[in-house]
Amino acid sequence: MVDERRGLLDLPSLISDELLSRVPGLKEAFRAVDSALQLWFPTTTIATGPMRAVHIASSLAIKNFVDLLADLLAGRGRSAVRALRNLFEHLISVLDFGASPLAQQRFIEHRAITEQTAAALTFELDRLLDDERRAEVRRLRKLVKGSARAAAKAIRDYGAGFKRGWAAETLSERAARHGLAGEYEIYRLSSAVLHGSSGGAIGTVFGSAGDRRRSIHRLGPALQLCPISYLKGIAYFKRIVMEIQAIDSSDEVAQRAWPLLVALEGMDGLWGDYRRAVLELDVDLLATAIPVPTLLTVLAFERDGTMRVIHEPHLT
Repeated sequence: MVDERRGLLDLPSLISDELLSRVPGLKEAFRAVDSALQLWFPTTTIATGPMRAVHIASSLAIKNFVDLLADLLAGRGRSAVRALRNLFEHLISVLDFGASPLAQQRFIEHRAITEQTAAALTFELDRLLDDERRAEVRRLRKLVKGSARAAAKAIRDYGAGFKRGWAAETLSERAARHGLAGEYEIYRLSSAVLHGSSGGAIGTVFGSAGDRRRSIHRLGPALQLCPISYLKGIAYFKRIVMEIQAIDSSDEVAQRAWPLLVALEGMDGLWGDYRRAVLELDVDLLATAIPVPTLLTVLAFERDGTMRVIHEPHLT
């Protein structure tokens, strides 16, 4: 019996249930990675000195990878590809750190620039209660004062362009230097989704570019973006772990990395099954195999620009 109260916010859990039922072993594989991540995480919290940049990047990569795992299970392709984009950025950063102590230094010193930017965000103040507002004003002032000297020094040392980012080169140039120029194309795809270009509507808008008569916009997740996010997300995160091992060759890092790499291999082995299940589910949703009323709502734009909302409740 269909619960007519279900809506868009229910889709992630519904899709997750479907994927777990269609891909045997998927839940166990993701749980194994989850457990291994918790063992690996302490290596990101004990570093000091030159290794600090490496471990901060690793910590950020873990957070993005956990987001990616959750998005893949829920079929949230748009969110997944954004997490994939971040993982690529972290990978290039870790490669930079392994090649250049100066890159590590720039990365750490850019924090003061970010803190200055954060301290200028006062949009919440007029919505806060008096005590909350005073406390927030004190916090922002402290943040400005605490980072002002370091920010000014960093700009003197590296130039005004340092405000835009910590790296001395563009991401494309850095990727090419590390032999990953081809991977940058995936970054460009994720940028299309992130920046809201028309091409970023992959998986949710249907109709060829040459068909001016009609385009159909489906509400809900972009499942078609999940397989590439799964495949390359594992590859990028695995490479990050391996690069950290190369930079920090201690026995502790090796012992913590091994179960994570094994778990990632297990997850990678299910990619083909996951891809088939996701693409089949994508077709099934269009064919209303999962009877959630919201999934059957589409917008159709006719040639004259008029909009029709189509809903077929009898199919549910």
